[in-house]
Amino acid sequence: MQKYKFGSFVLDPEQHSLMHSGAPVSIEPKVFDLLLLLVKNAGELISRDTLIERIWQGRIVSESAISACVAAARRAVGDDGQSQAVIRTVARRGFLCCAEVEVVETADDAQSRELSLRLQFTKNREDKSLAYTVTGEGPPIIYTTFGGTSIEADWNSPFFRPLLDAIRANNTLVRFDEMGSGHSDLEMDSAGVEAVAYDLLSVADAIGLDRFSLFSQSGSALSAVFLAAHYPDRVQSMVLNGGYVEGRNVRQNTTGTPEMLGMISEGWDKPDSSFL
Repeated sequence: MQKYKFGSFVLDPEQHSLMHSGAPVSIEPKVFDLLLLLVKNAGELISRDTLIERIWQGRIVSESAISACVAAARRAVGDDGQSQAVIRTVARRGFLCCAEVEVVETADDAQSRELSLRLQFTKNREDKSLAYTVTGEGPPIIYTTFGGTSIEADWNSPFFRPLLDAIRANNTLVRFDEMGSGHSDLEMDSAGVEAVAYDLLSVADAIGLDRFSLFSQSGSALSAVFLAAHYPDRVQSMVLNGGYVEGRNVRQNTTGTPEMLGMISEGWDKPDSSFL
């Protein structure tokens, strides 16, 4: 992941941080996203339509809201509407970053980011702790799979990692441990489709995502459908893989049990096996 240096400021997409002379600058998530979009495309005009699509995911936004976000970005980098030393307004066209931006990338930084995973925590509706991670940059995708996950173990798994890398290559990838598993609270007051959906929403709120896409596998597909049905203004799109309407315990004419047990047995004592 690259960092962007302009003047005495350093913008770090991976850590979602803005530093000024080595000191952190407080900045709201949406303001950070706007600043990152401008800095990454320094010298290029970013239209208001592009801002709305990338920062507000295409939602209807007032001119005052856009102006307030731009003003906040200017304040964060010591700029203002008169000097426009970093962010320039092009009348009736849009905005551009007019500062000289240096892309900072070292081998040590790249290796460190590749091997490490920053765990973050928030609370759900029942005041239980939820562990989550944010990697990559671009349109946000929240990834969920079957219960009993470990976002840290999956990150280091030769089976799951290629998929995670493919998603985060062009998107902001958000993952979280469901209640009762991984680094999230092991004690939970409720479980099921709705509970997972609301936990997902808690993570999205903690990051500051108004709208996002979902990539949900297996049992979590039901939670994705529930969330999209009850909060259509939050879910932009969905990819459902291996979902089902009826669980295995109530499904009739279940086939493939011997084959499934065979794959589990084959991969049980092989840490790098894709069959486990």
